[in-house]
Amino acid sequence: GQYIRVKGLDFRLNKKIISKQKEINSRDLALLFSANVKRIKVYKKPTVVLIASGDELIISDKNRNKGSVYASSLFMLDALIGISGATCVSKEIIKDKKYLIMSALKKASLSDIIITTGGVSVGKKDLIRSSLKDLGFREKFWKIDMKPGKPMLYGILNNKPVFSLPGNPVSSYVCFLIFILPYIYKKLNINKKLTIQTAYLENKVFPSNERNSYSRGVYHIAKDKFYVKTVSNQDSSLLNTLSEANCLVYIPKGSNSIAIGKEIEILILPELH
Repeated sequence: GQYIRVKGLDFRLNKKIISKQKEINSRDLALLFSANVKRIKVYKKPTVVLIASGDELIISDKNRNKGSVYASSLFMLDALIGISGATCVSKEIIKDKKYLIMSALKKASLSDIIITTGGVSVGKKDLIRSSLKDLGFREKFWKIDMKPGKPMLYGILNNKPVFSLPGNPVSSYVCFLIFILPYIYKKLNINKKLTIQTAYLENKVFPSNERNSYSRGVYHIAKDKFYVKTVSNQDSSLLNTLSEANCLVYIPKGSNSIAIGKEIEILILPELH
């Protein structure tokens, strides 16, 4: 019987080959095709419109002036949306003019999810919140007990969820991970959760008195135990340290430092995210 593949070795007629609620991967596609299954019922990928606001934002050197900033958050969020299971159908930079922002938000409400970045704090050119309100936005919350990410805004516009993230790229990344990623998973009925692990600190950390913090960190495993060290500079504009990190270290607000060797919670960054 060697070197012979008998009928029904891989699967049998009328037997289940893939369970309901499974996230389909490349291996599943091969199995389905080999069983001559050409159509299956799936959840529709939610469509997302992504808007970055700011006069200073540019994509190419053509419009570069003193004070220009490359729109890194726009492309980072676009990539995050794609690998999270949704589809970014439009991304654009909008200047800090209310009529332009309102026009863009009206069009965006045709999608399933609206994500904005920048323009959501309290400066003269932070026009996202007032523009949304003028369009009938139902605000659920604004400003959160979290560092980075304090100015985050969330609510409903024309029955569509709006996640308005801060402009700093690290802030927008952390807010996406904690708020938007679980929402997309729920829309797709994917049973996934963020991975939280306990680790031993390898450097002293200093909490914020006002807000709970998610600091960038690097963890490693030794003798089945997790150890973590936070990066030295936690400025929310620094993408180099975000690129180096493989976790976020949760530091509860307080007045006392947390010593080396203490146990602390870390949020492990998802693969590819």
